[in-house]
Amino acid sequence: MENGATDEERAEALQQWWQRWGRLIIVGVVIVVLAIVGVQLWLDHQASQAEGAAALYSRLQLQDGSGSTETADELGQRLMEEFSGTPYAALAALYRARVAADEGDFERAADLAEWAGERAEPSAVRPAAELRRARLLLELDRAGEAAELAAEVAEANPAHAATARAIEGDARADEGELKPALEAYRAAREGAEADAQQQLLDMKIDDLTSRLAAEES
Repeated sequence: MENGATDEERAEALQQWWQRWGRLIIVGVVIVVLAIVGVQLWLDHQASQAEGAAALYSRLQLQDGSGSTETADELGQRLMEEFSGTPYAALAALYRARVAADEGDFERAADLAEWAGERAEPSAVRPAAELRRARLLLELDRAGEAAELAAEVAEANPAHAATARAIEGDARADEGELKPALEAYRAAREGAEADAQQQLLDMKIDDLTSRLAAEES
């Protein structure tokens, strides 16, 4: 627009500019507003889900503490079905897995632990779920699967490596793989902190060392 243009020329030029770009500006503003509203609605929904899940999980804990495991199990199922996107759903699945194992239903317990491991958030819950499933796989005489799962947990989660390697050792031993079992026990012993765990691992290491020596003699 030239500096010497009249007011009428400026108005006409502005009108032409608006006719060319006005619709795009309006569309852009609408998109931004909708995006802001959408994000806020999503955040409100997430907060509502978290609050509802927390309240339901508190009820589960109260029922479990009072010995009403059947009611607690039903609450756990609700958490898994209605609040699957929250961390409480994985915790509920682990609880139900424990109850199922206590009742001797190891197949169901393993499935629940697997469900928890696949969905666990924060990630700190995932190793615990996977290790519980590895123990349950041992109960189901699926030692090969248990060993592989425990080894994966040990590699991916150094903080859980000692426990994972101990489970791997048990699984390898059940499979008759004595040398890999001994290696797993030794790796577990290096990371074990509790005295009781160290003593148990020492016993297993001594036992396997003796068995291997007897086989070689």
